[in-house]
Amino acid sequence: MTGTAVAVSLLVSSCGLQKEESNGSGSGGGEKVFTYAVASVPEHLDTFPWGGQPSKLVYGVIDSTLVRYQGQCDVLGQSEDLVGHLATSWERAADGKSIVFKLGDAKSAAGNEITAEDVKWSVERQLEREPFIKSALGFIGQFNVDDLVNVVDEKTVQINALKASSFDVMQFASTLLTIQDSKEVKKHATAKDPWGADWLAKHTANFGPWQVKRFEPGSEVVFDKNPNYAGKRGNIEEVVVRAVPESATRMQLLRSGDVTWADSLTFAEYDQLRKANGVGVEDCVSADRDDILLQQKGKIFSDVRVRRAVSMAIDRDRIVSSTYRGFGKAAKHGVPQYYEFPEPDAHYSYDPEGAKKLLAEAGHPDGFSFTALYSESRPGPHVDDVAVLIQADLKKVGIDMKLQRVTGAAEFFQLVREHRFEAVFYSDSTFVGDAAYGAAAFTLSTSNINTFGYDNPAYDKAVFAARAAEGAERDNLIRDIAALGATDMPIVYLVDSSNVQAHAAGVSGFTNSPMRTVNPSQLTMD
Repeated sequence: MTGTAVAVSLLVSSCGLQKEESNGSGSGGGEKVFTYAVASVPEHLDTFPWGGQPSKLVYGVIDSTLVRYQGQCDVLGQSEDLVGHLATSWERAADGKSIVFKLGDAKSAAGNEITAEDVKWSVERQLEREPFIKSALGFIGQFNVDDLVNVVDEKTVQINALKASSFDVMQFASTLLTIQDSKEVKKHATAKDPWGADWLAKHTANFGPWQVKRFEPGSEVVFDKNPNYAGKRGNIEEVVVRAVPESATRMQLLRSGDVTWADSLTFAEYDQLRKANGVGVEDCVSADRDDILLQQKGKIFSDVRVRRAVSMAIDRDRIVSSTYRGFGKAAKHGVPQYYEFPEPDAHYSYDPEGAKKLLAEAGHPDGFSFTALYSESRPGPHVDDVAVLIQADLKKVGIDMKLQRVTGAAEFFQLVREHRFEAVFYSDSTFVGDAAYGAAAFTLSTSNINTFGYDNPAYDKAVFAARAAEGAERDNLIRDIAALGATDMPIVYLVDSSNVQAHAAGVSGFTNSPMRTVNPSQLTMD
């Protein structure tokens, strides 16, 4: 028996999995239990401090947002793919400076019906406690964070903006803006803990389809039905989110039918599962991109010719076919190619000889050396292979890229936040499927996520205009942003990622979200 098989056997035995409850087919006549094998489970259930991927996946299950994405696998979810959830309708003001949401009659597990006060309290709680929300809504989204939410009446809430934005409503599909049952949470608040954080660390109080049945921090969360949820749902009765740290073990549990869904596998494992019996693999479009950030506050990479030379030396097609196993596409320019807009004339090209000429023009006829940081925490375990392939590509044009592995995720993100890198392998990962949002979040000169020093007034101008533009005007601005990405090279994009999901073959109803979450309430199991 192999080491992986032993690990699977021990995990199944210790967790007491029941075949009829946990397998992908739901066979055996038992209730339909959706078992979700993930890399890690959060240490707490509150939205603050945000726990990254573990929190995102759990709140994708919780599903208590004003609106939802209903995108198909081959469609990148955008504004037109939003449908009401806790909100039944919404309307923008003519000047784009406010959105009015009408609420439905959703009830929490505690029996409280949603009100505008719940929305106000939940959003203000996040603004107070989660720094990224203030940036996402204020700087990127152009909302008025100093006067964000007005209660119009019990079932009507107004969200205020400073300027119009093409992705305003989309922000409220984010799991970071989960709407809580404020009446229930306040029962457990204290003078020292006015937001009920201690209680919400181990409990849930929201208006979605599930309530927490059991929580073992860092190990497992079990949800059963919110008995008061009246929304449309599939046939799943219970959801188990279980931490299974090794991706190979998650894959084997899926193949054996002991879990319904396996998250965050390697591309090689997804490729194996394509051919496996009893397993389905979704290969959906995504707004995420893997890339290299070059520190432009230093002398070498402040020269656009050097940045372009680095890009021209990289064989993106080889990376996609060998490391990504065909999941995703080689990046073409400065905007993910899955968005719909006029194709720019400027594209990335693989041209080692052209790269050498640019290096010579920039004063580096014999090349140069630099150090690039990398970590499996972002973009993922495949970064090891990608870094080695690109190191070899750059060597062919005279560039010596030294690789420095950063093991700890916290240390890695701190180095990136504090601008302490010459170059870093990274990814653009967004909660919102909008090209202008992505450009504003990652590349504007004034963005706090732009820690690599890119500063181009023409780029900023195009992004600011695209946020408020509509129709052909907006499409042409996105084209201009894409072209600047290929000519001015703010970021060296490598691959436009796929949203890859692996699940039991008897599961249907998956919807593609920019957040890459799974919503079991919308699924049906055979």
